[in-house]
Amino acid sequence: MKEEFSGELVSWAEKVIDVCTPVAEEFNLEYYPLQSRVKNKPKFLFIGLNPGGGYGYNCQKNNPAWEFDCDKSRLTAQRLLLGNPAFENGFNSGKWKYGNGLSKIPFLRESIKNYDFVFANYIFYSSKNYSEIKKKELQNSIADNISLTKELIEIIEPQYIIVLGTSSGIDKISENNKLFLQGYRKRLLVKGKIGNIPAFGIPHPSYNNFPNENEAISDMLHKLINDQEVEPLFLPQIPNHRSKSRDSKTMFHLEKFRNYYKELITSENEKWLDIIIDGIDSDRILIRINPHNKDFGIRKEGKKDFKELKHSSFYEKQFDQTYDRNHSSWLIRKSFKDFCCVDSDLIKDLDNFLEQVNIEKTKKH
Repeated sequence: MKEEFSGELVSWAEKVIDVCTPVAEEFNLEYYPLQSRVKNKPKFLFIGLNPGGGYGYNCQKNNPAWEFDCDKSRLTAQRLLLGNPAFENGFNSGKWKYGNGLSKIPFLRESIKNYDFVFANYIFYSSKNYSEIKKKELQNSIADNISLTKELIEIIEPQYIIVLGTSSGIDKISENNKLFLQGYRKRLLVKGKIGNIPAFGIPHPSYNNFPNENEAISDMLHKLINDQEVEPLFLPQIPNHRSKSRDSKTMFHLEKFRNYYKELITSENEKWLDIIIDGIDSDRILIRINPHNKDFGIRKEGKKDFKELKHSSFYEKQFDQTYDRNHSSWLIRKSFKDFCCVDSDLIKDLDNFLEQVNIEKTKKH
């Protein structure tokens, strides 16, 4: 039976299709703004960065589950508003990591169990890695997606918004962000606002938090949503239960990093790899990965005045409080041992930094 959606939602979905179809066709990008079906006034709106997969628009068009309208050569508003056809099975069955991850936060469990939520992405184009859609020619399209997401929020009026990602997620879409909970290695809860609706950034649930970090997120969410007065909390120390598995996560795999950033690496010697980029305005930025000393750092290119970057405060804001800002030779620095999983976390943080710098440079041109 065809589900009835309001005229306002249908108009919004048609607008999404109008905006995204030319981009999807040009770059062969599968797209969808909603993972779950849409509904009005849910308790929570969960917002992720962009859908994973990256199977391409041609695959999406030829997948019967997406009910592509061949006569009009486009997706339909009805199908778009029903969300990702794979969501119900993947999320509710526990096959998808982020469904399991969200359910580990006690405060969210009841709403998930009762389906009192909508799950969306604020960048609609699907990719295997976010770096695939960071292309300069897609920046305007990504900005359009964010604007359309804010329009959706105005239409469905969720009580609260949970943004999945404290390092790259919430800062792109929310305003007046404030850190309320710092975990052992990353920000755990950031509070902001999208329009007039409270927004809370939490780590992407596909990453494994320590159990007491999930408890702390749950407790802080409960207090903030119930308007209790709270002070920002920094968890005191890492639990003392290292293992072989934990040790393996702090091992840096040079070849993996080299392959991932092969087009950006400027120079390499027996001790380190360097990436040099043009920052904002006249800033020249050195990014160094040092497997010999087992650390990562960012500073001004050159042999002196390492922290003298015109936009140093902007660059610092792109990294959470687990990064050292007091080193005499580095604007930002972090030892491999201080990452939860150095391979994935370092790439994620560096990808976000490069993306934010490019976005800011685009604004100035």
